[in-house]
Amino acid sequence: MKSLIIALLLSTSTFAANQKAICGKEDDRTLSYKKEVGRVLETLESTHGCTMTMVGPSCALSAGHCVPILNLVEFNTPTSIDSILQHSADEDIYEVDKASIVWSKGFGTDYAVFKLHPNSITQELAGNVQGFLNISYAKVKRGTDLKMFGHGTSADPQGNHSQQLSLGTLKKIKSSGLMYHKMDATSGSSGSAILLADTGEIIGIHTHNGCKEIFKSNRSTAISKNIKLQQAIKDCLQSEK
Repeated sequence: MKSLIIALLLSTSTFAANQKAICGKEDDRTLSYKKEVGRVLETLESTHGCTMTMVGPSCALSAGHCVPILNLVEFNTPTSIDSILQHSADEDIYEVDKASIVWSKGFGTDYAVFKLHPNSITQELAGNVQGFLNISYAKVKRGTDLKMFGHGTSADPQGNHSQQLSLGTLKKIKSSGLMYHKMDATSGSSGSAILLADTGEIIGIHTHNGCKEIFKSNRSTAISKNIKLQQAIKDCLQSEK
């Protein structure tokens, strides 16, 4: 009981600290079950992580500042119980190929491209089982409708670190590659793929919060403005052929 109380207090305080990442008066995220999107954890004892998305049979994307914990990925994550994250089945847990990681860290250049090893039980590649999303390298206009799936903190006891869907719009993209968007995100949402709402194609990676700060929006890395990121993705996908 004591550990449960501590977990609840920590999740509540963490969420309160991340209200700066909620872009409206309320958190509008809803529980989601996007198979191609996984939760990044350092170990199975971890209580906090990041988010990643499959872009090929073994290739995936996340945020560069998530690299220190980029060890395990869980798909088909169950909803949390009393704000405590629940782990996926062993068949849905994959180890990261640490030698494959190509990454960068900085505003507008925060990304990680990497591969997952086959599942230790099924010997299947994650993308072949969970599916993967396509990349768009094209420029995107301001006001474009977006969506994002992430595993952020939440005041909802079921939603805390469970997968959630955020909806919003693109605010602007700077020449540096820094992309501003108006979608709710909290700690743990880092690494979430930014998707075009109409096609589901990936145009960026969520990296930093700030909707209630001077930026008035959350921040991400735009694929269209990052040549090195584009090349890392293409190299990874080419290696799978």
